[in-house]
Amino acid sequence: MNAKLNIGSEWWMEIGHNGNGNIELVDDADWSGEVCSPGPIEYEEQIDTPLEFSKPLGSGTSLWPDTAGAYPNYNSECLEGDDLLTWWTTAANLNAFAHVSHTFTHEDQNNATYSDVYKEITWNQGWLAATGISKAKRFSSLGLIPPAITGIHNGDALKAWSDAGLKYA
Repeated sequence: MNAKLNIGSEWWMEIGHNGNGNIELVDDADWSGEVCSPGPIEYEEQIDTPLEFSKPLGSGTSLWPDTAGAYPNYNSECLEGDDLLTWWTTAANLNAFAHVSHTFTHEDQNNATYSDVYKEITWNQGWLAATGISKAKRFSSLGLIPPAITGIHNGDALKAWSDAGLKYA
C-alpha cells in the first residue's frame, strides 16, 4: 500500500485497545483468582439505546461496581499472562501499527454515567501505560474510539472524555 502512495505519504492501521480483555483472559486462566487482583470489571448486560439517543445530563445507568475506584495497577504477572498482549508489546509489532484507547470494558457510552465513562477512560489509560502500548511510535493519548460510536449525544460522556484529557473521538 505504501509503495503506491505519493512520496512522503504513509498509511498504517490504527488499533483500538480494551484493557479489560487482557485481565479477563488471565483471570479466567487463573483459577485461584490471585494473579489479577482485583480481577476484571464485570457488570450486567447493557441495554441498547435508539441510534440518535440523547441522554439528559446527570442521568444514566451506572454499570461499574461501586468498589471500583482508581485504576488498580495490575501486577506484571497478570498483564504478561496474555499471549496476544505479549505479541502486541513486542517492539516490531507494536510499532507496525498506530494505537488508541477503545475504553477499558467496551461499555456503551450512550446511557452511561459520568462516573462509568471516566473510569472507562482512565482505567484504559492506566492499562495502556502499564503494558507499554502508550510508548508506541504511533500512539494517540488524545484520541478515543468510542464503543460502537456511542456517547456522542451524552454530555456526561463528553465531559468525562475531556476531563480525562481526550480531544478527539
